[in-house]
Amino acid sequence: MRNITQVYMPITSGCILKCPGCPTGRRNFISQEKIEFMDIKIFRSVVSKIYRICGSTYFFLHTWNEPLVHPQMIALMDILCEYNHTCYISSNLNLHFDWEKLLSHNSLKTFVLSISGCHQEVYARGHRGGNVELVLKNIEEIAKYVPKSSARVVMAFHKYKDNAFDGQILEEICAQSGIEFLPHEGTILQNHVENN
Repeated sequence: MRNITQVYMPITSGCILKCPGCPTGRRNFISQEKIEFMDIKIFRSVVSKIYRICGSTYFFLHTWNEPLVHPQMIALMDILCEYNHTCYISSNLNLHFDWEKLLSHNSLKTFVLSISGCHQEVYARGHRGGNVELVLKNIEEIAKYVPKSSARVVMAFHKYKDNAFDGQILEEICAQSGIEFLPHEGTILQNHVENN
């Protein structure tokens, strides 16, 4: 068991968007379910047990969800630090957060910004229900703390047939901000499109 180096442990049950390339987004599109949060005591119990069995481990705190909506996010990260664990977080940035606190946290190893455009009409197709103005403001704020952060900060750009121009703009923003630009082919679940 000591060879386990990564643990996928979503700390929320859902997301705030309805993205067509995501099973959670597809579910949200059909019926908005209430997001539930992992209890901090349960989190501590799991994290401490994994430490006893495997030692220090890399936690992915998301799996088709938005982890930063958890009201005790920083407290959960503090628990990871207590056990010498690190974490990987991906966010769609459609929320307000203390970015300085997040990016300066010792447990944060990788922070991924999920985005599909920089103009609302383009962005809304890949990140349905999102507000690109808020996302861009958050990226601007995050960029202030990137130079001091020990975490790898990556923009995961979802490439589609119609957003190449936005991708070029976002790549320039990343170059100026010290954020790694990582484009990848976006996906759209057919069932979601048919129900649109």
